[in-house]
Amino acid sequence: MTSTQTHADLIVSGDYLLPGWRQEEVIKDGAVAIKGDTIIGVGARDWILQQFHGEKEIHEPHGLIMPGLINTHTHAP
Repeated sequence: MTSTQTHADLIVSGDYLLPGWRQEEVIKDGAVAIKGDTIIGVGARDWILQQFHGEKEIHEPHGLIMPGLINTHTHAP
């Protein structure tokens, strides 16, 4: 960890990241930095790894990361 990096408890990354603020925007090779129960960074994996040091990192090379979605299984009425 460098002095310019922010501490994160967890960094989750995958092949695609759907940020959530605009559904048409998809980030190839994206990541999310999490501290406690708060998302502190969202963006390209390279950028996240430069900005944040994760205690734990989970990378799914064929995965879709969708931060901020809670209970994604429930069907909307």
